[in-house]
Amino acid sequence: MDEIIRVSPRYSIKITRDERGVILNAVPLFNPPPDYLHVFPLSTNYLLVVMSINGQRLMIPVKRGSSAHLINT
Repeated sequence: MDEIIRVSPRYSIKITRDERGVILNAVPLFNPPPDYLHVFPLSTNYLLVVMSINGQRLMIPVKRGSSAHLINT
């Protein structure tokens, strides 16, 4: 099951989950790609997206179905 998450106005990622909802893969849908990208489930409705772009680490909590808010830049 694939899901596209809009992390911010500039960044979207595609998340692949198995039938139990476990995150298998996360792929950036923007260029240039981040140095690294990790997605952690916080709860049923929230994910934490951690990525590094040009040496700047971003930690972005994302609620399904709503806009993301940028923290810890």
